[in-house]
Order: sequence, then C-alpha cells, then structure tokens
Amino acid sequence: MPKAHKTPAPAAGKQPKPRPSVTALTIQNVLLMADIRAMTQPARINRFGECATVSQRAFAEMGKLRRAIESDLKAGQDFTNTMRKIGIRDGTISNSSYAAKVFDLVEQGHLTEAQFDTFSFQDCVSIVRVMSANSRQRLAGPEIAVVLASEPDNFDREFQCIYENGVCLAEKATADAKAAELAAKEKPTPAPAPAADKPKAMSSTTPPPAEEINPETPVATAPEPPAPDNIIPGPGAPAAAAMGAKPAASKLSQVLNLIDTMELLFAELSVEDARKAAPRLMDLANTVCEYCAEPGDVAKAPAKKKAA
Repeated sequence: MPKAHKTPAPAAGKQPKPRPSVTALTIQNVLLMADIRAMTQPARINRFGECATVSQRAFAEMGKLRRAIESDLKAGQDFTNTMRKIGIRDGTISNSSYAAKVFDLVEQGHLTEAQFDTFSFQDCVSIVRVMSANSRQRLAGPEIAVVLASEPDNFDREFQCIYENGVCLAEKATADAKAAELAAKEKPTPAPAPAADKPKAMSSTTPPPAEEINPETPVATAPEPPAPDNIIPGPGAPAAAAMGAKPAASKLSQVLNLIDTMELLFAELSVEDARKAAPRLMDLANTVCEYCAEPGDVAKAPAKKKAA
C-alpha cells in the first residue's frame, strides 16, 4: 500500500509565514448599539466625527494603494481578482477606482497630494463625472485645478452644475435671471374686467317676476349627457389637481439621471458581467448616434452589428 503523504514539520526556530489576508489586519471592532446608547451625547458626537475622519482618510489611502498595487502586478494578474482573493467586495473595489483616477491628477502635476488627502468619496465622484464624456462640458486636469482653487469650499456644486448644464453656477444664475426677465416682458397684460351692469328700473311693460317654486316640489331637470368612453384625463385634470399630483420631470432630466445611475452601476460590475452588458450598451450607443445624426451624416453613424 502506498504510504500516506505527511507534511514535514517546520525547522526548529522557524515559523511558517501567514498568507496575506484581511483578517491579519488589526481592525477595531464596531461598537455595539447597547454601548453607543450608554455613551453621553457629546461622546457620541465626537465618536461620529472620528469615524468620518477615519473613513475619509481610508478612502484616499485606498486610491493610492490601488495605483501602487497595479504597478506591481505580474502578467495575467488584475487588481479586481487580487482583491477578491482576500475577501474584498466588488463595490469597495469599484469605489476605489474613483480615488485612483483623481490621484492620477496628482501624479500629472495638476493637484497636490495634500489636496487629494482631503477628498471624500463624493468629492472624487464629482471630479470623475465632470471629466467623463457624459458631462455637458468635459473638463481636463488644468481646468479641475482652477475650479478647486477658486471654489475650495463649493467645488462639488460647481462640478455638478457644469456636468448638468455645461456652465458654472454664476453663469447659470445669470442665464436664469435673464430668462425670467424675458418671460415677464412677454407675459400678456390681462384685459380689464367688464363693468357690472346697473339694474334697470321696473317698467309697466316688464313682465312680473316668476312664481316662487316650492322647495318640496321636485323639479324636472334634463339628464346629463353620458361621459364618452375611453377618455383618459390628462395631467391637468381636476382630479389630479385635487390629489395634489406633481408635474412629471422632463424626459431629458429622466434620461440624464438614468445615464448617471447606469454609469455608477456599470463601474461596479465584474469584468465578466461588464462584457455581457457591453453589446446592449453598444446597441444603445448606435441607436443614439443614428437618431442624432444630421441627414448628410447618416452614413457616418456607427452601424449596428448583426448578432451571430
């Protein structure tokens, strides 16, 4: 019978090196809710501030770590699978890409590392979005640096306005004021109400007033015409107004919000799932190009690929 294989014992004085794992890190346990309720209110507020600071700094650090790890990966390795092997979730892996993309601006000389270290997740998302092809006005590294320098406490709202409208907040406010002024000038002046007629004096030829009707006597009234079939009340119907229905958002706003959501969700997909979704996105892009092309540019629009 073959002998059973035995793992040789480590040499005296030598201990096997543990495999790198998240569990090997020293991580402070999350406080129990019972312990939080036992804290004083000032202690809870201070603890929240500490957690927020640690979370923000950890996010910035993950962006740097990602770029450093990617630079040392061997052939056939990729960052996503490397992180999955130590138990990191895909959402966390995807979120770190926003910090890594913004840190690229530091390595390109547009931002300082001290600036980057103050950015939160939402800050990095706003910067990456305004640099993407979906922005109404796409900014580059030097332009990002200008906005950050001119609006250090309000740059996220500036980037949001540029992404949605293609102009900064000041230009948007000026345009809105001019539009409101023009609308007020073009608004028609309401016609004056007609003067009420004075009661005429009773003459001898005026017929006597109608006989009073006894309220207990039923009065015959003409039946109301039946309502037409298959009539759907529109958005301005009285029933909708009585129910306090709000007007629907414009289709353009719905489409832009949908694209934003799709972009964030797509960034969280694994490579395999992204490849599965890619053909549908390409079909959508082709459809949009064909729809928006001028009559003379139809031939330039990318043609749809036939399914195999």
